[in-house]
Amino acid sequence: MEKIYNEIKNLLASGLGSELGFDSNKITYEKKDDPGQPVPGYTVGGVRETIYIPDEYMQKAGANSAAEFLAWLKNQAR
Repeated sequence: MEKIYNEIKNLLASGLGSELGFDSNKITYEKKDDPGQPVPGYTVGGVRETIYIPDEYMQKAGANSAAEFLAWLKNQAR
């Protein structure tokens, strides 16, 4: 997910963000350890990653995920 985030930020910083009226500073990425629910006899855990994209940006793109938003941005860059 971090790769998707970086691609989105790079596309918006390339001037596409100002063309679309999108502020790249409103898009954030967070990565946290997520220990999960305890399971007797097992070690559980993982990482939780979140990319926050404002709803208005997602609606304009018609996207339901960060990957769909990135694909839409790539089409706009052409």
